[in-house]
Amino acid sequence: MIVAPVFFFAIFAMMDGGLLLYSINAVDQSATIGSNSIAGLGEASNADLTALQRMAAGGLETTALIHVSQVDVEELVTNSTHDGFSTHSDGTPVVQTGCANGPTGVDGIDECVDEYTFSGSGPSASVVVVNAWASCASSTNDPSRCPPWPPSVRDVINGQSSFVAIVVTYSYHFFTDIGGTFNLTATKTFRLEPETNASP
Repeated sequence: MIVAPVFFFAIFAMMDGGLLLYSINAVDQSATIGSNSIAGLGEASNADLTALQRMAAGGLETTALIHVSQVDVEELVTNSTHDGFSTHSDGTPVVQTGCANGPTGVDGIDECVDEYTFSGSGPSASVVVVNAWASCASSTNDPSRCPPWPPSVRDVINGQSSFVAIVVTYSYHFFTDIGGTFNLTATKTFRLEPETNASP
């Protein structure tokens, strides 16, 4: 009698552990799909939207145990030698500031971060930007295309192209309810690929 509860607890714990690892890998793979897409599309106006749609189609929410609350595309500060991005003392990337309507950073200045959410899931998911320009939204009537750091202004000059981070914020709810809900993030940092027609 005593052995049975322990046995079933161990079985369900292993199931939850396996589902958690699977879910983390699925989100990480989706973030890789997004970073590869944005890196290649560069300054194309639909770079972010295309990348996030590919992420949704690529298994961003593979199971009902995952809920993606937001995906951020961040402009990182290029270091003085232009061969990488600047980091804080704890090793985290330094996000560029000065983009109107971006989230407010620790220094009180708007950061160059495009915050996206999804409506729906899978290939049919639609992407909406959280922090759209008010003037852009009113002029185009499509706020999903008006982020603070639009793809069209990104640098794709050879040796000077922009460094970017894509950050997926999501939660995982344990199948057995034993562990409750974990809040997690997946981050990919990369550099935009240079374009031959870009002028300095």
